Order: sequence, then structure tokens, then C-alpha cells
Amino acid sequence: SPSSERTWPQLREGLVARCRAQVNKESPTVAAVTMGGLLTAPLTMASTCLGSCAATCACTACKSAVDGLSHISRIAYMILFTLSIFLAWIMRDYAQPMMKKIPWIAHMGIKPSDEWFGKQAVYRISFGSFMFFAMFSVLLLGVKYKGEARAKMHTGGWFLKLTTWLLFVIVPFFLPNESMVVYSWFSRFGSSLFLILQMMILLDFTHAWNDSWVNKEHNGWVAALLTLTTSSYALCIAGVVVMYQYFNPSGADCDRN
Repeated sequence: SPSSERTWPQLREGLVARCRAQVNKESPTVAAVTMGGLLTAPLTMASTCLGSCAATCACTACKSAVDGLSHISRIAYMILFTLSIFLAWIMRDYAQPMMKKIPWIAHMGIKPSDEWFGKQAVYRISFGSFMFFAMFSVLLLGVKYKGEARAKMHTGGWFLKLTTWLLFVIVPFFLPNESMVVYSWFSRFGSSLFLILQMMILLDFTHAWNDSWVNKEHNGWVAALLTLTTSSYALCIAGVVVMYQYFNPSGADCDRN
């Protein structure tokens, strides 16, 4: 009817007003919560973006630094080998308290000395490094050119290599003492072979150095070569004298050495 058409908008407005009043009565802090959400949302988004950017930059920097080692593989391997030596040195002198707390190492019929625990740490680090380099030597057998697929194992993937090296260094500390006894005897003979190989590499390097300077056919390079050769012989003789003087520890009977 015409009367109902005139009253329907009024009824609708009344219902809306009543609903608003009820909401404001039950939730007086809706406006405050809404305002707080509007203020914190941009800050949360900004902090999330900044955190993601920082993490991405850090990962990218680490990846770039590790991948950069692929261009200087020889230096990287030398650094890794030197790191193994220094780690063994530190563990030998300062790891005795930790080694005594490892039950499968300290559990023996007799009470060993601190020096024995230091040697056990050195054996385990040496064994881990030996297994790491031996594994890559076997994997690279037959590789002759840098373009080969397996050659990338030698020059790249340094993040994985460092992780693998750490794993190989940690695992020997879970091995029993008997395995280290076997490795200690093996290393006595293997170290001699290693020294012979190093001497051959050093001789090859010195011959290549000598040929490079002599082929320049200039008196200055020849004089530099003679000076370097004389200095090397002098340092060698001085080193032998120093070792004869100081290698024998105080109170120890090792005159043969």
C-alpha cells in the first residue's frame, strides 16, 4: 500500500541505527583496534621486507664468496689443508678436557695421560682430512681437462665441500680407539709417501722457475737466480743447525733425532 511504501525506508534506517548502537555498546574498542591495525600493518610489512632483503643479501654474499673460490681452487685447497693443520694443533693442546668426557675414547683399563688424549684428537682430525682428500682423489681419477664434467667437482661446489669436510672431521670422534691405532700405523708409512710426493712437486716447481728466469737471457735475472739459490742453501743449512740445537727436548733421550 502507499502507507507501507512510505514507512519502509524509515524502518530500514531504524534497524541500521539500532544495529550500530548495539555494536558500539558491546565493542567500545573496535575503533581503537582498527586504528592500531592500520598503524602496525605497514610497519609489519616493512620489517618483513627488510628482513627478507637482509637474508637474501647475506645468502647472496656467502654464495658469491664460496663460488669465487672456484677460480682459485689450488689456493682454496691449500687453505683448507692449512686449516686442518692448525685445527689439529689447537685440539692437541686444548682439547684434553673434552676428550676425557667422550666415553668411547676415555673408557680404558688404564688412565692415560693428557698427551695421549691430545694425540687422539690429532689422529681423528688427520683421519677425517685424509678421507676427505682421498675421496676427491678417487672421484677425479682419469680427469685430464678442465672442460670435463667431473672437473667441476674439483673447481666448484665449495659450500658443499666445506660442509663435507666438517662432517669428515667430526665423524672420527665417534670411532673407537682401535680404529685410530690402525690409522696411526698406516699414517707412519703414508706420511713418508706424502713427503716424497711433496718433494717431487717442489722439485718440479723449482725447475720450472729456473727455466723461466734463465730463458729471459738477461744478466739481471741470472744474478737474481744465483742470489735466490745461495740464500736458499744458507737457510737450509741454518735450519738444520737450529733443529740439531733445539729439536731435542729438555730431559728427553732422543739424540738420534
